Amino acid sequence: MICTRLRCKCEDPSRTAFRVGPTPGTHLLSSSLALLLTCVLHTTSPMGLPADMAIHSPALMAPAQAAEDGGMSVAQVESLMQRIPVVALVNAEDQPFFTSKEGGKGVAFFFLDPADALLEMRVMRQQFPDARLKIVSMTDVYFPLVANDKFDVGGLLRLRPPKRQIVFANRALQYNSPEGSLMPITLDETKGQVPVFYSEKVSFTLGGETRFPFFLRKEDLDLAFLKLLESGDITAPGGKMSGQATGIPVGLTRVATLDGLVKQMRSGEVDLRQAVLVGSGEAVTLSKQLLNDGSAVGGLP
Repeated sequence: MICTRLRCKCEDPSRTAFRVGPTPGTHLLSSSLALLLTCVLHTTSPMGLPADMAIHSPALMAPAQAAEDGGMSVAQVESLMQRIPVVALVNAEDQPFFTSKEGGKGVAFFFLDPADALLEMRVMRQQFPDARLKIVSMTDVYFPLVANDKFDVGGLLRLRPPKRQIVFANRALQYNSPEGSLMPITLDETKGQVPVFYSEKVSFTLGGETRFPFFLRKEDLDLAFLKLLESGDITAPGGKMSGQATGIPVGLTRVATLDGLVKQMRSGEVDLRQAVLVGSGEAVTLSKQLLNDGSAVGGLP
């Protein structure tokens, strides 16, 4: 295991919630901002959607069309990520650890599943007793750190999805891949490839407008689909009754990557202004538990 600590320099240090140690030729990131850049979390249902949202299945998904005024701004995309917590493994000075290695470079992860981060911390503490968890919003790390090519850290910074979600994603990708396709059909959690799940069959209304959810957990797409079955809004393939279905059929499950979704939002090639990124309610609950028992620093307002 690679256990080096992150040292980097950034053109805009105010955009990160982490610190780096002062070394020749580097800047101290957020020395006065070591406090957590918090994420805004609203009351959610178990599936991670606001409880007052009405889920429905449109006759057809809104046709893909170019945004009239160009792509979404960084601020607009960040607003979709604001409520999603990620967990970093840091030392007492808020310096993230490189815990893996690829191509001669260290890799530091921002975990989407707090349970994965907790396991990593327990291993790390065998060598570094000061290792701890820090919870921040995805907004605080995605554009400033993960997707910032100008951010020189001497290593790689990546989001890390749960292995379980990678398994679900690869299953759907392989099932729906055209016969004879030469395109890659597998994702890898260690590469920072975060799957997002959606279906043309599932949307919801909010404030009288139709929104299209992209789920970070396949199980939440399953729950949304089952709710549609229960309401009678759709009929399960094969004529199954709602009580017999356990989730959305793999043939109706669509998979994209978070990076790919963000690129489309920013480019404006597809109008995704009605998209909603649905995080994990379980991750929020576990994050709160870690904060309450002192296993993590930060806060979820």
